[in-house]
Amino acid sequence: MASQAQLRSVGAALQQRTPYGRRCVPVFGSGVNIQAARVEGAKDTDDWTGLLWKIAREVGLSAAEFRRLPDSSLAKWEALLRGWAIHKKVDPFKAEGELQQCVCRELRRQEQASKHYGLYGEILGAGFGEIVSLNFDRRLALHSGREQFAAPRKLPLARSAGETLYRRSVIDRGDGQRPTQIWYPHGDTKKFSTLKLGVRKYGYYIGLLEERRARMMRVWRESADMRRPRKESKSPYSLTDMLEFSRQSGGVTEWFDLLMAAPLVFIGCSLAPDEWPLWWLLHQRARNAVHFPRDKCPETYILVVCDGKTVPRPHHLRGSPCGLEVVEFPSFDALWAFLRKTFRQ
Repeated sequence: MASQAQLRSVGAALQQRTPYGRRCVPVFGSGVNIQAARVEGAKDTDDWTGLLWKIAREVGLSAAEFRRLPDSSLAKWEALLRGWAIHKKVDPFKAEGELQQCVCRELRRQEQASKHYGLYGEILGAGFGEIVSLNFDRRLALHSGREQFAAPRKLPLARSAGETLYRRSVIDRGDGQRPTQIWYPHGDTKKFSTLKLGVRKYGYYIGLLEERRARMMRVWRESADMRRPRKESKSPYSLTDMLEFSRQSGGVTEWFDLLMAAPLVFIGCSLAPDEWPLWWLLHQRARNAVHFPRDKCPETYILVVCDGKTVPRPHHLRGSPCGLEVVEFPSFDALWAFLRKTFRQ
């Protein structure tokens, strides 16, 4: 279980405030939607398996055949995509687009059914300057009733995958405060073609992220501080300094900078091994950190439910990969009680 020192540490990271909002960036997964439904006493509609089963029925799979599909979500998606292409007699890339539209329609329906849930209001009321959502849906933003969706008029990068670097919901917090920005690295329901699903989309994604990483590193290498031997450096320069400058001078304009340099807390995310573009990015983040003393590197936490007995720590999170500090809670109730208290402080 999480020690008191761990709880104080992650609590302090979540509570630290700056002129633009809380300094930490929460990264939300589907667990936030599941908990939002639980708080309301409603049925959880975030059923990815159920959505895939609808697709399986469309291509003629029986329940038994569906159960025999791979456990991996990524491999299961690819199997259904191939089945769709064969059944509908279309090319795989076209099948991919049709499946994206199916997913988008279902998620839009879920958005409208559950956007009023109170937990979304608690999160928005916490005053985060930036939020990263690994979900495709925009329930959190739609809850506010004040969403302004920002998308580039012209793609700033050659690959179409680059579009999602800049797409975001902008929420006016009122009282003259800077708006909250909610970013969607995996795509969003505003435009079905942005959804990142399957190995083809992931492959494009890795190429895009490497382009962006190389560009960032060129800027960092031009810094005199980066050229100094670490043992000789007396500068207060830290890994987050350039990000903080961007935040204070007008706001972040793409989510990549946040995931590479901001303090992060992953909430409601399993960070499954399937998510290899995200793991690629987190490992690159950890590589960049070796240039700096530990106390000048941004925190990286993931909150998980693990009782150490019946529910062990997931295998892929053992040993704190890429510097992730795993904070364990005995139950979802305990985890969310801690978070909701922190959001109010």
